[in-house]
Amino acid sequence: MIRKLMVLLLPLCMAGIAAAADNVAMNIIVCYEELEAFDKAIERLEKMRPTYRDPEFIDLKIKRLKERKANLPGSRGLRK
Repeated sequence: MIRKLMVLLLPLCMAGIAAAADNVAMNIIVCYEELEAFDKAIERLEKMRPTYRDPEFIDLKIKRLKERKANLPGSRGLRK
């Protein structure tokens, strides 16, 4: 009985651990974003994309970070 219960609960526990790890990683990325360290945030997102449960979300986040980086003051060089 207990063994059957453990077999049923183990995947749920592992999913919880994976979700928690994703949350920590995403919080780190948000910190980089707040610091305007967009290259570092994009690098982290690209590393986690293959294993993330929603890769389309990661793609959208990368796209938006690249747009924010392009719109930073001085990102287009000096203009006359």
